[in-house]
Amino acid sequence: MRILDDVIGAPGHPDDEALRKAAYETMKEVLAAKSPLSEEEVLRTFLSAFVYRSALVELRSKRARDGLSAQATRKFEQFVKPYIARRIKGARLAVMGRFSPRTFIEKATRLTADAVSLLKGTT
Repeated sequence: MRILDDVIGAPGHPDDEALRKAAYETMKEVLAAKSPLSEEEVLRTFLSAFVYRSALVELRSKRARDGLSAQATRKFEQFVKPYIARRIKGARLAVMGRFSPRTFIEKATRLTADAVSLLKGTT
């Protein structure tokens, strides 16, 4: 994780930690791939990891605030990762053939909100 400290800095907030873990998971997947991943595959991998990690930040907050049970927490964690992967698989990331940070942020924000809304069904 030292390279992440140098590139994005040490985390100072749970959202920073979510970003850091998502970047790390993406780097691992890219390096472990048998053949080079396309730009879109890397973006989907990162988006999926980032949305998942961001949803977990919200889950921890809800658990601390509302006393969410361990069983409900596990249920959410088991359900939300494949849910996010399915949603991202079908998401259109490029606009007019180009990837933009704005589109990425919009997708991440919307998907995280969708994933967090699933928490209502676990309580």
